Amino acid sequence: MILSGSAAAVGSGPTFFWSGRPKAERRNAGVSFAIRKDIVGRLPCLPQDISDRLIILRLPLQRDNFATIISAYAPPMTSSDTAKDEFYEDLNALLATVLKADNNELANRLANLLAADADISVENRWCQLRDNIQSTALDALGRARRQHQDSFDDNDAAINQRLREMQDAWMTRKAEETQGYTDRNEWKNIFTATKAVYGPPVKGAAPLLRADGRTLLTEKTKILKPWAEHFQGFLNQPSTISNAANDRLPEVEINANLDLPPSLQETIRAVQQLSSGKAPGLYAIPAEIYKHGGPQLMNRLTVLFQEM
Repeated sequence: MILSGSAAAVGSGPTFFWSGRPKAERRNAGVSFAIRKDIVGRLPCLPQDISDRLIILRLPLQRDNFATIISAYAPPMTSSDTAKDEFYEDLNALLATVLKADNNELANRLANLLAADADISVENRWCQLRDNIQSTALDALGRARRQHQDSFDDNDAAINQRLREMQDAWMTRKAEETQGYTDRNEWKNIFTATKAVYGPPVKGAAPLLRADGRTLLTEKTKILKPWAEHFQGFLNQPSTISNAANDRLPEVEINANLDLPPSLQETIRAVQQLSSGKAPGLYAIPAEIYKHGGPQLMNRLTVLFQEM
């Protein structure tokens, strides 16, 4: 179905909502959302197409909260100034219409965190801040649900059955093929077919001849020790550089700026350079939480960094 240059594609997988120009016009751009079917049924309204470069979605969250998501495709550098100005005018107008309630709820909640006790150590203050971030993010965003592709969820049983049938047919075909090689005494083909079924043989550690030239080691535990002795001696040679040569090296002027405590801008820049979509580290706080935590969180982190 196409309406005013937009379309919704419905199938066994996610539903695609696309915004672009009609077929009669040249299509240099297009934006879309791919939304799971169970989420489409909970949307208060379908995504709204603004232009062939802008489409907006209002997504329901927990406790009657909403998030506004904008899919944007900015004009490339080769576009005319008129096209660029038109896009950014549309984008600014669209951002101005977003309700304040839909703004960064996580940042709003993190801005209201209680200040840590001033008379405790930096480590304990970090633990307080970490726990507050975790509890606030969990309360605002909830736990992530396990995601599945709709097309696989709907057809799991049929796919598994088909895979079993294909595997059985392949094994039967290989067995008949191997039997034919055996009947014709084609030993090379027998070994090739057997290798295809069972995989290559698992190779153990190669034997090692000790430095004395007489003892051949075959056990893995005994092989590792001579290698350790070899690298211990190879990598720990005495230095051949004299102190006089070191004294002739020119001294570089000390850069005192490297010893300055980190600034707020350095903290923000370091946080924005974190990779998104990665598994959280030791403290189970994803990079996205820091990136969208707002200015108050950046200030709190900067103060902690400066006192370390």
